[in-house]
Amino acid sequence: MTEPEFVAAETEGRRSPSIRQQAWFVAGILLVVLGALPLAAGLVGLATGGEVAFLVLALPPAAAGVLVLRRVSAVRTTAVSVALAYAAFALYVATTALRGPAPEDGSAAPGPDLVLLLVGVAFGAAAVLTLLGDPER
Repeated sequence: MTEPEFVAAETEGRRSPSIRQQAWFVAGILLVVLGALPLAAGLVGLATGGEVAFLVLALPPAAAGVLVLRRVSAVRTTAVSVALAYAAFALYVATTALRGPAPEDGSAAPGPDLVLLLVGVAFGAAAVLTLLGDPER
């Protein structure tokens, strides 16, 4: 094997990941983080005498993110479904006045919840990146 053939063969094995592969990785990280944050909050709430509901709601995005990062076959449908469901719910709660009737003093209802808007957009981004991403190594 000549020197140029050796260099070409060596660099072939160390190709940098494509943009689609990076999108897949970022989608997995987003889902894991968006599942781990409520999981941590649920564990703190459980330790202080709270309910288990937060823990149950945190498991699907974290599990989907782990499956995306492990490149399990046919995980794209599950990850997109979980991300879109959580995005829709977060955006609905963020933009709907669910805080009871308007105050009697005539003041308007509070505006949208910006943190939940950000969470909904992050879940939406995870869904789009999962759709566009390529799980191949």
